[in-house]
Amino acid sequence: MQSKLYRWAGLAALAFAALLLRSVPLLDVVLTVDGVNYQETDAWHHIRLIEAQHQNWPHPLKVDPLSLYPAGQPSSVAPLFDFLIATAGLVLPLDLAAAWAPPVMAAVTVIAVWGYTQAAFGSLAGWLAALLAAGSAGRWLSMGKLGFTDHHVLEGLTAAFLLWALVRWRPWWAGVALGAYLLTWVGGALVAALVVAWMAFELILDRSRFRASMTTLALALACVVPFFDSLWMEYSLAVLAGGLVMLSLIRVAGWRWTLGVVAAGAGIAVWLKPELAGILNFITSPSNSTGVAELRPLVYRSGRWTLVPYFQQLGVVGLVMIPALGLLARRLVGSTGSGFRLLWGWAIVFLVLAAGQERLTQYSLLGAIPLGAGLVAWLVDRLRPALRPFAVTVAAFLLVGPSVVFYPQLLGPDSGVPEAWREALAWVRTQTPDPAAQPYGILNWWGSGYWITALAHRQPLSNPTQAGAEDAARLLLSEDPAVAATMAKQGLRYAMVSSELLLLPSEQGATGAFTSVVGGAGQNISNYIQTFYRAVPDGSLRPEVRFMPAYFRTLIARLGLSGPWRHAGSASVQALAYVRKQRQGHTYKEIVAEFAGTPEQADAFIAQQQALGNDASRVSDNPAVPCIPVEPPAGIRQVFPEASRMAPETLVFAIAR
Repeated sequence: MQSKLYRWAGLAALAFAALLLRSVPLLDVVLTVDGVNYQETDAWHHIRLIEAQHQNWPHPLKVDPLSLYPAGQPSSVAPLFDFLIATAGLVLPLDLAAAWAPPVMAAVTVIAVWGYTQAAFGSLAGWLAALLAAGSAGRWLSMGKLGFTDHHVLEGLTAAFLLWALVRWRPWWAGVALGAYLLTWVGGALVAALVVAWMAFELILDRSRFRASMTTLALALACVVPFFDSLWMEYSLAVLAGGLVMLSLIRVAGWRWTLGVVAAGAGIAVWLKPELAGILNFITSPSNSTGVAELRPLVYRSGRWTLVPYFQQLGVVGLVMIPALGLLARRLVGSTGSGFRLLWGWAIVFLVLAAGQERLTQYSLLGAIPLGAGLVAWLVDRLRPALRPFAVTVAAFLLVGPSVVFYPQLLGPDSGVPEAWREALAWVRTQTPDPAAQPYGILNWWGSGYWITALAHRQPLSNPTQAGAEDAARLLLSEDPAVAATMAKQGLRYAMVSSELLLLPSEQGATGAFTSVVGGAGQNISNYIQTFYRAVPDGSLRPEVRFMPAYFRTLIARLGLSGPWRHAGSASVQALAYVRKQRQGHTYKEIVAEFAGTPEQADAFIAQQQALGNDASRVSDNPAVPCIPVEPPAGIRQVFPEASRMAPETLVFAIAR
């Protein structure tokens, strides 16, 4: 009894430490004077759904008419996360329940990770795993932050409890956990398929596992069937129902016949729905033109492969996991290795998939933590008893200590709605016509869509589901002088743009969301920004970024650089001449002459260089200083802020009808 008391006291202490770590540094930026400033873009989508469900409890808002112009949008999130918070809001202030739910769920996850690690590797590994679950950085830390009201933290919690129930072979609990997981994440069919594959393998080794496996899948199926019309739920239903059939076939016909049936079924499914073949490519593709951070490849940044993000997301335990997969592999054999086989397979699968999508590092850590802790416990167990306490202390410090470096970056900045956006959204809500009488849309780039819906109560043209992003991108890049008429014809009455949409000077040449706008429109960034090279005396080439005339003709540039965001003065380079050369099989553009002066002189310079046989163009070395005349687009006028105010980061424009 006393040992159990100490054990639960220790777990409570680690869980509480995880709660404090994810909340205390953010109290002053999340719990603001005028309400809760939620710390993630998608949080505002959840808040709107949570508020609607709270007002009509327990019925969810399945179609949000304000989420997208012109017809609204069905909810694209699974229902459990919003339901839990809306229910908590029946007894607690709803804003506070929504803000505090992520750190509380992260704290409970610590206990779940301890549970399945202790069951698979013993007590010492369990405590090390709990410590890692409390203190690891990366998305593991940020998804549980105070005010990070998004479903990702509940994904981790339900997946951890699923692993606990499966490792300990608790079929009823596993069924509930799997059902809860699938009601938390619409893309959860992958985890369900992994569980089914593991169950099939275990059934081949031990026929006594049949009843427990069938119970788990049947109960999970019963949990999710009522939500058959949710986004992507058909995939989860197919995996669960197919899993029940497959396990039955293994028991009746053996695994060889079952393998043939499964292969044939998979082939037919891909034939009927060819998009299924592209799912794995989507997960592992090293490109991400949408600009969604969580969809970035883990080991690919700025056109090159790198392991730095891997360490940032998975920490030291992500490195320890690699040798653990081999050194502990002997446990794969034998009837007692069932739980280890699950964790080993889980770690392998999500290590590979996380390389393609950063969001999956959350799942990878669910396998890396127990394996890393298990390896350390295995090594400590081989030391003399007198050395073990010291070894455990050092190991705990080495596993968790380096993560502290990333805490300020993840917990310090205010990542809620920027103040400039809050002011602009408040203006739109109070100073623009109520769309109830005559619906209209607001041109925006997708990252602000949920803010416009939740805080301005207006319909954005695009939102973070990427719906409408292509249409928004094409309008924002439009060079058409009559673009206002096109927008008015589409029913757009306002535009909200941020200076982040411009190409901004940086050490790398330029930064900003403009590149994601170009990707959303399916265009080539080289139309707007190019790299030229200058030969230097030592024979090497020095890259220099220049901004092309097409960039300054876009609607984004015309809205901002024709007035509030334009820098005083002129660019130091307004035109250049270049020749195309080759070096080591690569073609590049080498600068042969440059010019700065009046526009008329720049045109004369270009004509002169072309007469000499060189290519030449207007360019600018500063994206805030146009190299061509930039005039405000006809039919569009700035309405926020007033002209007397300094230009903020966010502007509102009215579109003439």
